[in-house]
Amino acid sequence: MQKITLIAIIAAVLALMPFASAAEAYTLEEFTKINPMQAIFLEEGDMLDFPMLDGVHRIRLKEIAQSETSIKINVYPFNNLGASQAQAVPFFGLDNVIRVDLDQDNEDDVLLDIYEIEDRRVTLVVFSAEYYGEGQANNLEPEITGSPEGQGVVQEKKDYSRTFWALGIAVVALAVFLYVRAIEAKEKKHKPKKEKKED
Repeated sequence: MQKITLIAIIAAVLALMPFASAAEAYTLEEFTKINPMQAIFLEEGDMLDFPMLDGVHRIRLKEIAQSETSIKINVYPFNNLGASQAQAVPFFGLDNVIRVDLDQDNEDDVLLDIYEIEDRRVTLVVFSAEYYGEGQANNLEPEITGSPEGQGVVQEKKDYSRTFWALGIAVVALAVFLYVRAIEAKEKKHKPKKEKKED
């Protein structure tokens, strides 16, 4: 039974590792009057960090609908402080603009819009609410950054694959260690006790 459990744990870790390591993290530039909106290509599981309000905030693309007409995202305000509560957006469609209040002051700080969903990839446009009106007035087009070649430069891209591989190896090593310990304990329990010699 223990052997089967160990094999199942190792198989699960190895099966999940390609999915875990596929997620990418991107960082946008600071928003300004000249640069009030930015767009980026994201795939399922990808994370996007952006600076605003003297903090760094994170968006995680949780899921793309099979119909490719909507997505699910989580927004983590002030993620750099480590105590961020996720704001879930369970249904975010192509015809919606999501307004997010990052600092809970009842004023919109960032606007999110889906430009396109194609081939399981989302083009997400991020607007600074502060500069949104000026950007609309000047008909500014955002430069798209992200993974497809020739579509701009990624400001910062973090590869988590090494972390996930290390975590997977640690889990496998722990499972093997626990299995060996369980066998040793079982053998010790079943060993016949030596009788003491009487003088």
